[in-house]
Amino acid sequence: MSDVLVYRPSGRFDATHCPEHEAAIRTLLAAGQPQLTIDCTDVDFLSSAGLRLMLMAARELATRSGRLTLSHVRPNVHEILEISGVLTVLTVAG
Repeated sequence: MSDVLVYRPSGRFDATHCPEHEAAIRTLLAAGQPQLTIDCTDVDFLSSAGLRLMLMAARELATRSGRLTLSHVRPNVHEILEISGVLTVLTVAG
């Protein structure tokens, strides 16, 4: 059994869509695995609400010595991560 769960959202990570993303992420977190990867291949926008959700997941995983990783982040989304300063907390791979 893999210790890494993967969530593959699409579209916008904003206030309108965060409730569905949050429900999915909380379900994955409830599985108790220490690692979660959010595959951002199809994420084309990230707002402060999306950042908040990612930080919540990262904090939850840190309590179990785990980690949140973002993969396949598009340049425009990566720029938002850089500007917001969360790259000191979140791991971006691939």
